[in-house]
Amino acid sequence: MSKLFRFAVIASAVFAVSCGQQIDLEGQRAAIHKFHDECSKALLTGNVECFAENGQWLPPKAPPITGRDKIGELVSQAIEDPNFSVSHEIVDIDVSDSGDLAYIHYTYKFTSSGPDGNPITEQGKAIYVLKKQPQAGWKILFDIWNTDQPEICAAEGDEADIAAIH
Repeated sequence: MSKLFRFAVIASAVFAVSCGQQIDLEGQRAAIHKFHDECSKALLTGNVECFAENGQWLPPKAPPITGRDKIGELVSQAIEDPNFSVSHEIVDIDVSDSGDLAYIHYTYKFTSSGPDGNPITEQGKAIYVLKKQPQAGWKILFDIWNTDQPEICAAEGDEADIAAIH
């Protein structure tokens, strides 16, 4: 086989592989939107399968919560609260050119019982970082959120009261 023929075969194979990997980004965004909707419904029942096995919750002013089991425990506790409710509104979805990483930027409204048993509501913004798993589809790697509520400023001597809130 001539060197020119071998070069042509190799060049054709490389071209075919590089051109054949087109990702339908709009289709992926639609699939991720559907994943988000299904995941939101599942979380309301305590199902945390939308998280990767080693997924992390990254709450404000607290250490990371790592692992689907630990996240599941906290979700189960939250949904037992009689005042519990949560809603999300997607702001943006973006997918990497390779189609295996994505993020969902969303806003949230979360209601739970305060120390006196009355409902308290928090609004904020958040991001899911997602990775497409070979056998399992999209999974959440990181869920990070923060509140839109203003920071409570401590008066002198109020540090213990502020610490008790957190």
